[in-house]
Amino acid sequence: MKSSRRSIEAVTDVPSLKTSEKGSGKTVLITGCSEGGIGSALAFAFHRHGCRVFATARDLRKVQHLNQAGIEVLELDVLNEVSCRKAAELVREATGGTLNVLVNNSGVGEFSPQFMRIRRLKRGTDGRKDISCHFLTLMSPK
Repeated sequence: MKSSRRSIEAVTDVPSLKTSEKGSGKTVLITGCSEGGIGSALAFAFHRHGCRVFATARDLRKVQHLNQAGIEVLELDVLNEVSCRKAAELVREATGGTLNVLVNNSGVGEFSPQFMRIRRLKRGTDGRKDISCHFLTLMSPK
């Protein structure tokens, strides 16, 4: 059985992300990067490959370990329209309007059918579609 670290490395081990002397030049935004999770591990892996990583979380205290490692962190609540717009604008300004990889990793810890039904009725979506809409314009070919 492979370790989770090896699996994360396999995800980021693609030729277009290989580090050169100046880094890959690729930009990556990952939602849900709280310490100890998959988003955090992916942020470290992409960073090691020379990518410019924007690691996000609803609570910036949960991503300070990434900030201390030189990874850029942003506050982002994927269920909040204003938060999505603000984060997209910050990335647009920081990168000149380019985003190469978007990893929709955020999630909630409640998975009961009742909870999900109530949440869909209340929001109309689970947030992932909303976040993609805000960042897809940054991913369009120039």
